[in-house]
Order: sequence, then structure tokens, then C-alpha cells
Amino acid sequence: MTTQQIKEIDSKCLNDYLATLPHTDHRFFVTAVVRACGEGIKRKTFYNWKAGCCCIPSFCKKEIERIEKNSYSQPYS
Repeated sequence: MTTQQIKEIDSKCLNDYLATLPHTDHRFFVTAVVRACGEGIKRKTFYNWKAGCCCIPSFCKKEIERIEKNSYSQPYS
């Protein structure tokens, strides 16, 4: 699997999950993810993941899944 394909899959999974949230809750989810992932991750980075501009690191995928509290049916690979 190429890096581009991984970015597309990650972006699609993230956008699919965000589509299930009420629009007003997006910013709270983004804030929670940025805080959980640590110092190196900024809001800009999250939106780059959302747009498919870069891959989501494995440790961030785990934090996203933890924040989602298993409400997402397909875990990130």
C-alpha cells in the first residue's frame, strides 16, 4: 500500500466519523484529539489529516479511537 493510499484511507475514516457528529461538536472533538496527542500536534495538523495531506501517526490513531470511545465501527488500520 502506498503512502498516498494510506493518507486517503485515513482521511476518509476521519471524515466519515466527523460526519456522524453534530457540526457544533467538531471543534470539541478536534480540541480533545489535539490535547490527547501532545505537544507536536496542532489544530493545523489535524486539519491536514482531515484533508488527506499527511498520514495520521499510529499513536494519534489510538488516541482518536480512545476519544471516539469505540463508536466508530471500523478501527484505523
